[in-house]
Amino acid sequence: MTETDRPGFWRLGNPILWACIATVGFAGLITWFGLAPTCSGDFFPKGECPPKWRHLYAAPPNEVGDTLAGLAGVLAFIWLIATVLLQSVELGEQRRVLALQKEEMKEQREATQEMARSLSAQAKIFEGEARQREEDRVEALFNENLRSLIVEINEASAKGLGWHFSNDVFFDDLNSNGEVHSYYLGDQRNADKTIDEAIIDLRRRLRGTYPHLWELLHTSVDYKLPGRTNLVADLIPKIEFLLAMEKALSPPQRERLSRMRLHEIKFELRKLVDTSEFWAEADS
Repeated sequence: MTETDRPGFWRLGNPILWACIATVGFAGLITWFGLAPTCSGDFFPKGECPPKWRHLYAAPPNEVGDTLAGLAGVLAFIWLIATVLLQSVELGEQRRVLALQKEEMKEQREATQEMARSLSAQAKIFEGEARQREEDRVEALFNENLRSLIVEINEASAKGLGWHFSNDVFFDDLNSNGEVHSYYLGDQRNADKTIDEAIIDLRRRLRGTYPHLWELLHTSVDYKLPGRTNLVADLIPKIEFLLAMEKALSPPQRERLSRMRLHEIKFELRKLVDTSEFWAEADS
């Protein structure tokens, strides 16, 4: 309790103030009683009425001691009561201070808990934002690699990576008097399609590539095969990289990857690469 919070002396609830008033009143009463005249022939001649304090002064020592002890007992009783009341007031003030401190501690605890909840909510928001940024980054990388895969397949076809079959002999490169069947991995029409549409179209075309090439290879009169190149083999690690990104993708992107079924594209490309009959060096 600070000095500004301490109650003033001149207040009705102050036990010390009432003890002082009682002491002053008792002293005034004793003074008045001591000055009052009394006529007693025990100590003074008849007809003489001196104040009572003179009787006390002339009394035997034991009576003086009894009188002073009585007066001191009254004063002690007054101040004993004042002390008890003062302690009661002080205890009440301490209880009030403790109650205020308890309330302040409760408010501080609630404020701390609220701050902790706020920090936890902010941490979750930051975590969600960081996760979203990472998912966006991975999604952008995923889309870029898919786009690169389609572009490389189309560029490989533009560079002449294709299989040509005819029911007659070829002359002047790819000219023939018979019916010519040509097959390319890429499809230039994919330029107008979305990434997902282009990947799904590639998977559908590759699904029948191996049996179709194998049949034409053994039924055609003449054929032109592409030279052995790393263009197709290099596509397989790119697909494996895309498949390895699955755990880092968001749930919608993982579902998207599942619909593409890139493992089927990888399997068909691997069969093409491993079948030596589909490449020009097999004729050498």
